Amino acid sequence: MILFYSVEATKSFSSAIEFSDNSYRFYPFEILFLIYVRNKQGLPVLDKFDDLLMSNPEAKMIFKDPEPYPQWDPLLRMIDDFYRRNYSDYFPNKYGSLFQ
Repeated sequence: MILFYSVEATKSFSSAIEFSDNSYRFYPFEILFLIYVRNKQGLPVLDKFDDLLMSNPEAKMIFKDPEPYPQWDPLLRMIDDFYRRNYSDYFPNKYGSLFQ
């Protein structure tokens, strides 16, 4: 995965935003998340990488378990309820399971 990511990031033209925009080019988010998932599953993970991509400061980020959602503000809850009742094309109505 690191090799694939490095090759794609060094190409001058790519249709994928994470490789075509320089602000995302060497940010190994997918690899860091894969490491997080493997750790959570108890699978082996290398503890040292000898390549440019994983030697960047961004590669030292540590993923933690997601924080719980904060309590809803009462006024925001009223507005959201109104839109859910009155607008069938409201995004959370279409994809409600993502917005519980």
